[in-house]
Amino acid sequence: MKKLNLCMLTLVLVLTISHTVFGLEYRIIDIGTLGGSESRAFGINEHGQIVGSSETSSGETHAFVYEDNLISDLGTLGGNTSWAYGINDHGQIVGKSANEDGRNHGFLYEDGIMYDLGTLGGNESYATAINNAGQIVCSSKISSGLWRTAIYENGTMKNLGTLGGNHSWSGDINSSGQIAGSSDVTGGFPWHACLWENDTINDLGVLPGTSVSQGKGINDKGQIAGVSYVKNSTYLGFIYEDGVMNGIGSLGASPDYTIAFAINNNGQIVGVSETRAGHKHAFVYEDGIMTDLGTLGGNFSEARGINGNGWIVGMAETVDGEKHAVLWVPGLDRHSGCSY
Repeated sequence: MKKLNLCMLTLVLVLTISHTVFGLEYRIIDIGTLGGSESRAFGINEHGQIVGSSETSSGETHAFVYEDNLISDLGTLGGNTSWAYGINDHGQIVGKSANEDGRNHGFLYEDGIMYDLGTLGGNESYATAINNAGQIVCSSKISSGLWRTAIYENGTMKNLGTLGGNHSWSGDINSSGQIAGSSDVTGGFPWHACLWENDTINDLGVLPGTSVSQGKGINDKGQIAGVSYVKNSTYLGFIYEDGVMNGIGSLGASPDYTIAFAINNNGQIVGVSETRAGHKHAFVYEDGIMTDLGTLGGNFSEARGINGNGWIVGMAETVDGEKHAVLWVPGLDRHSGCSY
């Protein structure tokens, strides 16, 4: 797998806008689209390969991979749409795609081929993340039509159950096979963030004043990022570590609207938060400080993934109102010391 040159990347990309975060200059790089007007990025690996979805010139939405300054269409499972949500360091990509019957199924894309992961007996599934061991975490309908979190490995999809309710949904998986997600509690609603490990599901609870929570991202230390909320009211981003869930603050809106989507092994968290001006912006959270990552000139942005180098991916609005997949790159790499 070819590793991108961190010091040269921003010299060859066309559109960058700079923002200062923690004394670092973050460059917002417009990845572009597959020919349509909208795209979004969901995942990035340690080599800087980026995956997401984009509108094509024909108006369909297709999964893409971005590497070597090129955005490439991954195709579909026979239908008209696909989305890529995760990529590991081997370049294996997972997501969901419509099949010939128009049903979304989870997929694994490797060596130029998109493979259907099937389901737990129902008619729909999607894959949200893959670790370097090739373990894939999915959500799938069972034969009754209820949703279940599942792990796919060695050609088999295994139902991981619930917290006693009807449904569970996958979020992320780390290198140890720990899985973050959410599940109905006994008796149904509300949903609670949960952790699956060693064939056990653990309820992570909620933040004070809220009733619903979802686990979104997990790192190799077992730290979990997510959101705890009151529907249509207050949304509080959280970090869960050492058995305790703590809020991470906001960009200033009241009531709060913050969702944490991903966390890297350095404990940096990214997501989206509403500003005092009422705009939803991407953020990075580190050392107790949440900082606005800005946009491509419009009012909206959202960060969905971050790798160990602090490279962040997501979506940002342009001055023309289009939403494009973007990469935020620190202007001074904390590990190599090279400046851009």
